[in-house]
Amino acid sequence: MKCATFVNSVNKLIANYGNVQQETLNRLFNIYCCTFYGAQLWNLNSKGAKKCYVTWNKAVRRILHVSARTHTWMLAPIIDQMHIKAQIEVRTIRFMYNMLNSDNKCMRRITCIALAHAHSTMGLNYSYLLHKYDICIYSDLTCNIHQIRHANELTDVCRIAIINNVKTLIDCKTNNYVLHGLTLDDINDMLNMLTTGS
Repeated sequence: MKCATFVNSVNKLIANYGNVQQETLNRLFNIYCCTFYGAQLWNLNSKGAKKCYVTWNKAVRRILHVSARTHTWMLAPIIDQMHIKAQIEVRTIRFMYNMLNSDNKCMRRITCIALAHAHSTMGLNYSYLLHKYDICIYSDLTCNIHQIRHANELTDVCRIAIINNVKTLIDCKTNNYVLHGLTLDDINDMLNMLTTGS
């Protein structure tokens, strides 16, 4: 249901604002399409969640007007956002932390039981986040969120250079800028080479 709602939002965004500047379109996409309310209650490793991550990848490729074979690692940096999977992981850890530190004693107790129970969705998600990022729910929330963000940042210098070049080419393509006499076909060829090459 969430995937269908998301796809519908993306379709409306492209239909209504497909001709705006790329940076503006990226921002609108993140604000109006990527809410995924209630995602912090999902099993982060479920088939449904994974389907949403793949759907997000496809939507970003559509927003950017790049090849369907564009490498997944490029998508989030190109639109200057964290990948939707990382965004939902941050929301999940924040949700757990807020429940664990609730003013309601009953809520805190239920949360402790859910976190300790390996078969609950919250327990499964906590175990997943604990092993993936080596974080502890009882630690400082800001520190945990920083750890997730840091783990999902692009740090490879060569990849950062590729992303900057891709952004420049997309900007030229969407705004009809001339890049040292290159034609639109040349720009498209370079863009395909950078986004789909190994």
